Order: sequence, then structure tokens, then C-alpha cells
Amino acid sequence: MFFASGIERLGRGESTHFLDPRQSTILSQMCKKKRISYHVFRPLKEAEKVVLYYDEPRVVCIKVIAKETVTHSQVLGTLFSHQIEPEMYGDIVVMDNVVYLWILRSCFSYFEQYFTHIGKVPIQFVECPLDIVADYKPVKIKKTYLSSSLRLDAVVAAITGLSRKKVFELFDQQYIVYQYQEIDRGIIEMKEGDVFSIRKYGKYQLHAIVGKSKKGKYILEIAKYQ
Repeated sequence: MFFASGIERLGRGESTHFLDPRQSTILSQMCKKKRISYHVFRPLKEAEKVVLYYDEPRVVCIKVIAKETVTHSQVLGTLFSHQIEPEMYGDIVVMDNVVYLWILRSCFSYFEQYFTHIGKVPIQFVECPLDIVADYKPVKIKKTYLSSSLRLDAVVAAITGLSRKKVFELFDQQYIVYQYQEIDRGIIEMKEGDVFSIRKYGKYQLHAIVGKSKKGKYILEIAKYQ
């Protein structure tokens, strides 16, 4: 239904919602088969989420100014708390307490009314040009962890330091997003390059599987988005 809706929108000369890499690949292939022409809106050179469109992307970039320090994970947590679906917004850029966020134009009035805080920090925002930070490159801090396996739940446990029971609760509460999809079980075997988010902790990428320790644990290099 999701992809059928995207095809229908493009067929009407409109734009899709924000698509993660997997979704954009599938929809692009469908468009080629159906000979539907489209353009790609990519807010950053290294943007993960894109919008396919026919005449215009129908996207707004908002510049959010916070009165205190805010982080990528706080912004993501606020969007989660408002139950805003991931396809409604694109990449999140945080620089010096200023947040740049791309959202669907249809969501703008909702943000005007309800997007007043990031966590407990008051904010103000204005609309700005779509390409305002087009050359921005995401900042990632790499750190090494030991994990009992490559399963997603084991990696989450290694990062958070939580018990197995507490990690299961994160999955039950749908606090884990893996490869841009909410996951309720942690049995997935991870591979290098996989992206995942842990609500209240942040967004991560499995940068490298370095090897194994003498005790047989995996040595993982994890990059955290800043």
C-alpha cells in the first residue's frame, strides 16, 4: 500500500513522502517499470532520506533555534513523542543549538502549533531555503564496544549497558528503529553499514566489525550521529 500510494502520487504529478534508502530503491524500480518519470529531492549531499517528485518536492525546511544545548537524539525523541511518522520528515541536522529539519509542507501547520519544545527546551523556528546546508556532512563519533553477538539486541545492550530484560522492554515499547523500520524483536543479525536508533540514546551506525576478543566477543566500531 505504501509503494502503491507513492506511485499514485507521482502519477498525479505530486511528490512522495520522505523515503529511506530501501524505500527509495524499491519505488525507483517500480517507477522505471511503469515508465513514470520523476526527480529526486535530496536536502544534503549525504542525505539518507529523499523525496521523489514530478513538478516540485512540496517540502519545507525549518530552522529551529533552541535556548539551550540540544542533541540529535533529543530532536528524534521529540518527534517520536509527538507520534510523527518517519515519512513525514527527512534528515536532522544539529549545529550550535540550531536544528535544520525538512518536513512535508502538509505538516507545517501541525509543527507551528505543537512543535514548541525539544525535550524541555523552548524553541522557535522559521522557514528557510531548502538548500541552506546542502554541503553539510553528518558528524559521527566512533567508539568501540564488545558484544556477545551480532544480533541487534546484543548490540543495543552493549551500547546502553542495560540488562537483557531492559533491552527487551525497549523493543516491546518500539523504541528501536533498525534500517528505518520500527522493530519489536532483536533477533536480526547486523552487518557493517546498518543504521539504527535507540530512543533517548541516539542514532548509530555499525561502522566496522573489527574482529573478536580472546573471550570470543565481537569487537564492534559503532558511530554515533551527533
